[in-house]
Amino acid sequence: MATFTPALADKVDPDVDFAPMQLIDQALALDPDYVDALIAKVHVYNMFAFQTTSFQDKRRYVERARPLVERVLELAPEYSGAWAAEGTIAHRAGEHHEAMAAYRKAIELNPNDASAHLGLAVVSMASAPLDTIKHMRIMQELDPENPFKRPLVGALARLNRIDEAIAELKSGITGFAGIDQMVMDDLAEIYYVAKGRPDESALWAGKLLAMQPDSQRGLFSMSRAWQAVGDFDRARRWLAVAGSAGGESYLKQTMEIRLAAAKGDWTTVRAVLGSIERLPAGPGLGSQLDFEARLCLAMSDLECAGAAVRGLGQALEASAVRGRMSEEWRVSYQMLAATLASERGESPDEAAQYVIDATRPMPRAAWFGDSKRYTDAEAFVLLGKREFAVAALEETLLPEGGFMPLDAFLTPADIGLILSRLEGDPQFEDWRKRFRERREAARERLLEMEEFEEIPAPPDA
Repeated sequence: MATFTPALADKVDPDVDFAPMQLIDQALALDPDYVDALIAKVHVYNMFAFQTTSFQDKRRYVERARPLVERVLELAPEYSGAWAAEGTIAHRAGEHHEAMAAYRKAIELNPNDASAHLGLAVVSMASAPLDTIKHMRIMQELDPENPFKRPLVGALARLNRIDEAIAELKSGITGFAGIDQMVMDDLAEIYYVAKGRPDESALWAGKLLAMQPDSQRGLFSMSRAWQAVGDFDRARRWLAVAGSAGGESYLKQTMEIRLAAAKGDWTTVRAVLGSIERLPAGPGLGSQLDFEARLCLAMSDLECAGAAVRGLGQALEASAVRGRMSEEWRVSYQMLAATLASERGESPDEAAQYVIDATRPMPRAAWFGDSKRYTDAEAFVLLGKREFAVAALEETLLPEGGFMPLDAFLTPADIGLILSRLEGDPQFEDWRKRFRERREAARERLLEMEEFEEIPAPPDA
């Protein structure tokens, strides 16, 4: 039997060897209509779906939960917990409108339902971060012992309040392994993505691995940190450990592709990309097609890129119908369309200008993904506005030595697909020199941390 930690989601089926689920099933054997037990089972499936690195397992857990949700709504249509459970699974399935409606119904039935306020905070994070903060504060008043802060952290980050987000995360370390591992994973992520500090990211990934040596996310974060500073051997060795610890997952395949792309190993990129199972319609498919389009463009495979961009447009429009198409998604799609047009010798201007207009109001340091920092600089290059492109690049050199290692096409930014068109420009060459100095300083810091055992060393090849 096992208690839950994030790493467990990649190892076991909750119906097979998870002690809390066995206790829930014992209760349901005595009373199959015990509503709270049915809801508890839904939340177990949601917990595993949230933490697994496998899109396939995530779908399976959502589908197992659906009939349970239908049953509790049939048994207790006026119970707020039933509607909160409906919101949870709708959200996990990417059904944004349905999740919002379910959580609001739960709060209407019981304004003091802490889980409904938490759920509404989660689904509001991308579109209304201030609402997320409001509902998280209500949840914390109603359930002060609940240590889960991820929605609050995400909302603060989207509002460009990165230091506040980090402070909230650090205050959320409780001594409870399941929560602490999640917090350390988030700290590794936010230091990498929002602060541009692979050394600090590795420090928290190392703390996570000290608690859970086979944590997939901790292993991936260590690999990513070394990749960021150009030490591809250590990045490969950490990634190999992740593979042996947890088997295949979409996240592992993604990391393999990122590493191969950074090295310019397009043969491996094509092989791994071709092995990935196409996901069904939904947010996962949009992410997959976005990723594929970037790689195809980096490989100058315009036929592949065109198919991926078309598919992405269709996936995003379908997501828009369900309320899931955020402005970040639109920007990403327009950037890919502009790049494809430019590579085909067509005018990228309309799509590139959309990118500029949309990205300028966005927080510059928000937690949106490591490659997104270069989007507006690349759009300016496509528009032929070199001086604006170089000015935008300056924003990628962050305080305290931070830097964003990869461009929007998952290759080192100093040799990127679009940014390399600026070669020879004195201001660009000066930026590139400083970028490389920061990358080397981060590499030396990581080597020092490894030598003094502040972070673990990867196993020998």
